[in-house]
Formats: sequence, C-alpha cells, structure tokens
Amino acid sequence: MRERKTYLAYRLVALLTAVVCAIAGVMLLLGFMQGTILPAAASGGRLLATNHWGSYLAGLTGALFLVWSILLAATLRDPPRGHAIAVGSAAGFLLLGFVNLLARFSGEYGEAGGWQKLVTTTATFAALSLIWLSPTEPPEQGS
Repeated sequence: MRERKTYLAYRLVALLTAVVCAIAGVMLLLGFMQGTILPAAASGGRLLATNHWGSYLAGLTGALFLVWSILLAATLRDPPRGHAIAVGSAAGFLLLGFVNLLARFSGEYGEAGGWQKLVTTTATFAALSLIWLSPTEPPEQGS
C-alpha cells in the first residue's frame, strides 16, 4: 500500500513540476518571439526587457524548459522507468538554485527583490521531492 502512495506523490510532484516548466518555457519563447521576430509589435511593452542576445538566450531556455516538461510528463505513466529523469531533473534544479544564489550574492540582480529566493527555494524543494519520492526499484520485466 505504501508503494502506491509513493507513486501517487511522485506523480503529483512530477506533474506540478512539468506544468511549471511548460508555463516558463512558453513565456520565455513568447519573450523570444516578441524581442526578435515581432519587435514592432512590442510597442505596448515588452515581456522581457533585454537586447536581442538576451532574447535568443530566453528562446533557448524556453525550448529547454518545454523539453524538460515533456520528459517529466513521460515519467507519469511508468515512474520506475523514469528514475533517471527524476535524478537528472533534481540535479538541474539544484544547479538552478545554486546559480540563483550566486546571482543574488554577486549583486547582479539586486533590483529583482525576493525573486531569487523564491526560485531557489522552489527549485530546491522540487529537487528534494523528486529524489525522495522517486521509485528506486527496477521496473518489472515484461510490463
């Protein structure tokens, strides 16, 4: 019975993480399109206040977030087979949190306020949840 609850909790965390990654990916891709493809349409205000290099970086990051959300959504069907995706996602989230902490302490994003704290806390919580709840036993043969 405990095994089902763990899988249910893991699926819930993976689903929420996939949804957040998909939303972030779409927003970053929209910022890329607004900054490079449709710059004249941004007269009412830009989604991302960057130059064209920042827009390209946002587009690449948005595409990676969309792929990441698809991989996490793929683990919902068979969690034991998706253990490597959970470990890779956790490592990525911990790296994201570490980079945000470095950016905060270096003073690069001083005007962002508490944004780095929120991103770092959320990424660390998602990483720990994915590792703690991910199934570790190998998948059954023939299934």
